[in-house]
Amino acid sequence: MEYLIKFSAIITLFYLCYRLLLYRETFFEANRWFLLIGLMSATLLPYLTITTYAEQLPPSLVILEISTTATILPIKKSINWFLILNTTYFLGVFFFTIRHLLQIISLIKILSHNKIHKKEEYKYVVTSDSHTPLFRFLNGLFTIPLNLTKQN
Repeated sequence: MEYLIKFSAIITLFYLCYRLLLYRETFFEANRWFLLIGLMSATLLPYLTITTYAEQLPPSLVILEISTTATILPIKKSINWFLILNTTYFLGVFFFTIRHLLQIISLIKILSHNKIHKKEEYKYVVTSDSHTPLFRFLNGLFTIPLNLTKQN
């Protein structure tokens, strides 16, 4: 879990630097190298541990008096950050899995309700819905017929 926290912190730091400094730049190759170095750094840096040693003085001898009366102190409930982080992580995984499944179901509906034309290595799926955007998925090109685009 400690590795994931360090990894996430480093990725977040690189992403923030990218968004603040390089997002609008047109040097795409430099941007790619920056993001790749950030990914490699985030993968390797959590394994690096920096230890510092501090000299500790021996404790002085203190004589404590033991009292026979017991005092009841209220127990403070601490926040279980590990549980909160795990729950947040798995809720995110669950949310994006459901979202991805819904997008796949939508894609299957588009494939099943429209004609597929094969040309060379690509499959052209011409949709009749003018609200379907033009997009590409695997070897399929999803388009709107020309007569519908001229009307809009």
